[in-house]
Amino acid sequence: MGIIALGIFLNITPDKDDTTEQRRKVILIRLQSTGVSTVKAMETIVNTWGTGYIVEHNSEYYFSIYISTDKPRNLKRMKEQIFTYKPAHLGVNIYLGYSWDGKINFDGKYTFGSTTALWEEDE
Repeated sequence: MGIIALGIFLNITPDKDDTTEQRRKVILIRLQSTGVSTVKAMETIVNTWGTGYIVEHNSEYYFSIYISTDKPRNLKRMKEQIFTYKPAHLGVNIYLGYSWDGKINFDGKYTFGSTTALWEEDE
């Protein structure tokens, strides 16, 4: 069964700009879903759409996602998947930072951009 047929079978509709690798990772996420979300499972989602990791804050009932990406479409897809698979009682805090992938400019001093936000499920 090809990647397109498998995506249709799993009811996955990729964006036209998704790479083949992203499509494969989305299919694997769906196939490997066991109903229990782990940090490893959430990090797989994060790393499908950018480069990052997760830090748990169990006593406060949330986790933080630290990710380096500048593509709004990838963030949108990641958010959809995080809210599909995360435990319902946990909040999500996102830190968007940029690393040495061309996003830091030297103009006599080092400058970079980052933002932090509490993610809530879209209604």
